[in-house]
Amino acid sequence: METTERCHGIDAKDLSLVPDLVLPYKFKMSNFKKYNGTTCPEAHITIFCRRMTGYVNNDQLLIHCFQDSLTGAASKWYNQLSRARISSWRDLAQVFMKQYSHVVEMVPDRITLQNMEKKSNEGFRQYAQRWREVAVQVQPPLLEREMTMPFVNTLKAPFIIYMLGSATKNFSDIVMSGEMIESAIRSGKIDVGENNRSLHILNGTENLLPNHTDAGVNMVGEGTGKKVKENIAEVKIPLRRVWKEMMKRWLIVSDLVRGGETQNYCDFHHEVGHEIQRCGKSRAWIRA
Repeated sequence: METTERCHGIDAKDLSLVPDLVLPYKFKMSNFKKYNGTTCPEAHITIFCRRMTGYVNNDQLLIHCFQDSLTGAASKWYNQLSRARISSWRDLAQVFMKQYSHVVEMVPDRITLQNMEKKSNEGFRQYAQRWREVAVQVQPPLLEREMTMPFVNTLKAPFIIYMLGSATKNFSDIVMSGEMIESAIRSGKIDVGENNRSLHILNGTENLLPNHTDAGVNMVGEGTGKKVKENIAEVKIPLRRVWKEMMKRWLIVSDLVRGGETQNYCDFHHEVGHEIQRCGKSRAWIRA
């Protein structure tokens, strides 16, 4: 069998971009965040140089270590570089920026954040981390307090229902709340189906009042006496919401001042002492 003593293209010195490199005494390679060609190249160079503080004047070491900060397609790109093109760190940085200049034009903005959503097989914390990784790339940068509401607005029921009223401006608190909701869903304490229905009501996409097969419900006048059209369908949602919706649509006209926002106030009797949801007479009257 014919053998050769030397194969072209596998000589270590020929393959290295910096064959004369001498590693500094006790030098230890940093654990770099890997660049895969899909994020801002300028940001990656900044992070890399900061991790190499203490060696920024050693061009050969910078060139050698840069390959360890790359992965995937970016790593393959580095392996195709020739020593004829790269004689300094500046040369490498410039060709790297040119190679991935198209990514700079694709840097995410606020609209990108708004269009993100949690995947069905994705944990809440996993999604929050993915969203935040994109958010930190937005220019101009978002402040911490500016991140919470854009993130919450990407959520679906039941998460958004429980978080919409949150006053916290701390992203970590939002993540903690989301994990608590996620745990409650798994344990069956939160009914996802019911919360999806509640979201339709909040968005105004679901009729608070039941549909009827007849000509509809006539306007009802309410003063000292109460009259209602017969055959109203059974109402299965909170009666206070139904009552307010009927008032809003002029299905009920009241000549009395209402204090419906008062705790334990009954909109039906116009008195404090119990809520309309627990009022048997109002329930019977609406269903009558």
